[in-house]
Amino acid sequence: MDSLLRLRPNTALMPTSSDPSAMAQDPTPFLRVFASLTSQGDRHAALQAASDACRAAPHLAWPHCAYGQAWLGMDEPAHAEPAFATAVRMAPGWADAWIT
Repeated sequence: MDSLLRLRPNTALMPTSSDPSAMAQDPTPFLRVFASLTSQGDRHAALQAASDACRAAPHLAWPHCAYGQAWLGMDEPAHAEPAFATAVRMAPGWADAWIT
């Protein structure tokens, strides 16, 4: 569970102001809620927060990684695998996506 709380965005994966995808909503608030709920043991609400982060920024890998971690926290590896696969496809060089 400690890895869930240390989830930090890789700034290389974040859009820049010249990037048209920068118009999307910032997923950081959802990911903070996800980490907080995870630490409190509220797995269902943490899953919803991670899902909200993915909807806010579907073009970023780290919300998908959080979504996979949320599914693992619910002991649902079959649901977690597609989220991790999405994160790896989006950022193949990002070690956190491969490790989880």
